[in-house]
Amino acid sequence: MIEMSDEQFGRTIQLFLVNGTANGLRKATIHGWTGLTFVATGATFSALTSRAELDRTGIYILAGPDTDAIGGLRVYIGSANSVRERIKQSAQQRDFWETAIAVTTSDDDLSKGHVEYLAGC
Repeated sequence: MIEMSDEQFGRTIQLFLVNGTANGLRKATIHGWTGLTFVATGATFSALTSRAELDRTGIYILAGPDTDAIGGLRVYIGSANSVRERIKQSAQQRDFWETAIAVTTSDDDLSKGHVEYLAGC
């Protein structure tokens, strides 16, 4: 029998500033996890979509202000076998977003089933 523990432990998040600035493209990793997370703005979106890592299976999030709710946030979540192509298509179809987030892995170990679970599909 496996026992679950309520013990919490710390994690280190490594944040890489791709172009050396805090408001540029950012890449986040966690030690011991093969996941890669990229965060971009409209100004850095082309740098995001030029990353080779985005030719992998993963999820993406487009987020921006919700004009129907003061202080609200509007979010679109998608999944794809090639995050690069789908995030480009989705960004062109949606004009509300200000931030684009892409999540994939360094070892291309996500399946379509994994990303559908993560995306809540």
